Amino acid sequence: MSVDKRRFPRITLGDLLDDLRVINEAVITEAKEESTHLEVMDLSYDSLAFKKNPKIEISTGDQFFIALQLAGYPKQVFEVKVVRTTKEVIAVQLLKVSAEQRLVLENFLKDKMIGHNTYLVAKEFYSKKENFTHWFHGPNSTNIIIWRVGTAVSKAVFEMDNDILFFENGRWTLNESEKTTESPEPPEGMSQLEYHIQMKDKGNDDSASDEEVSRYLFERALNIVGQMLLSVPPHQRTVLQFLVTCLKEKLEEKS
Repeated sequence: MSVDKRRFPRITLGDLLDDLRVINEAVITEAKEESTHLEVMDLSYDSLAFKKNPKIEISTGDQFFIALQLAGYPKQVFEVKVVRTTKEVIAVQLLKVSAEQRLVLENFLKDKMIGHNTYLVAKEFYSKKENFTHWFHGPNSTNIIIWRVGTAVSKAVFEMDNDILFFENGRWTLNESEKTTESPEPPEGMSQLEYHIQMKDKGNDDSASDEEVSRYLFERALNIVGQMLLSVPPHQRTVLQFLVTCLKEKLEEKS
């Protein structure tokens, strides 16, 4: 049995929010000056992997720079070193990650990490008084409880931190709990919306509207469930795909 020796798990990236675009801006010791777009397959706190691009030649040990653009965050330029190549994929290690860059990666990956580590609870642990069909549990008090009818979801309760999203009869509703723990003022690497939301929770800022907060929470839910969809066994994907579709429709309404 093989053992994964990575310090951090790599998160597979889908196209749920079109949240990742990467540009290779200084290819292999400045062998080429033009930028080359790369399709990133997965990302962690200290590494990433992308599909091979026929426009460039890359070998194990090569070092160059990439500019990573994450939705809602400023562009970050990383020096990288190629640690593995295959016929289709190139894996690189991020070198000299600054505190700001670390914060950007942590904020971008945090909900994806939650989804990556959220699992279906065995039915033997369900209360006999309850009639739900699925219960997924994950880090940070994350719970997704689902009532499935056929291939559709008739009702769902989504708990994350102190917030709860309800889904029933095709409609989403939001119940925000009051936050009691103050967070420190975020450094520059935190997105502007997250900054406003934290300040609003502390009573120091009113610039994040209820609509912005609502959209932020639905995006969090989509990131978590979307990552679960990429991680769980095939037989668990039907109900999660239904939730992903409903969350995307809700976010489109808010666009």
